[in-house]
Amino acid sequence: FISHEIRTPLNTVRLGLKVLELEMSNLAEMVLRTPIEDLSAFVMSTTENWRHLTDDISTNSESAVEVLDDLLNYDKIEMGSLRLEVSLFNIWELARRTTSIMQMQASEKKIHLDLTCDHILITGLVQDYASPRQSVKRRLRS
Repeated sequence: FISHEIRTPLNTVRLGLKVLELEMSNLAEMVLRTPIEDLSAFVMSTTENWRHLTDDISTNSESAVEVLDDLLNYDKIEMGSLRLEVSLFNIWELARRTTSIMQMQASEKKIHLDLTCDHILITGLVQDYASPRQSVKRRLRS
């Protein structure tokens, strides 16, 4: 369980960095082959792709840190010093962020993830943030 929780976001970070590295190494060649009148659109498209990629890398690295925080909390449980951080959080944002974390690996396996919701009855919950986050991740994996 724990190794999978850490491995998934770190693999996505690694994959994202490889894609970014490859795209950056091919950039000069692509710029030279692109007609000057199309260069602006090419740069805008490339920049947008890189922004999405760096967002995925950032989100997944944050997820790995959250898992490590969870591991540290197990130590606190054993010592009897864990305090839950109960707060209001947005369910839709939790689902969006968790789907984003899984998106790159799903794409690699030719799986399309699409998060849609016609109407949200409850937009927020007061609860410890880690519990529902872990539950959404488990459901997406299966």
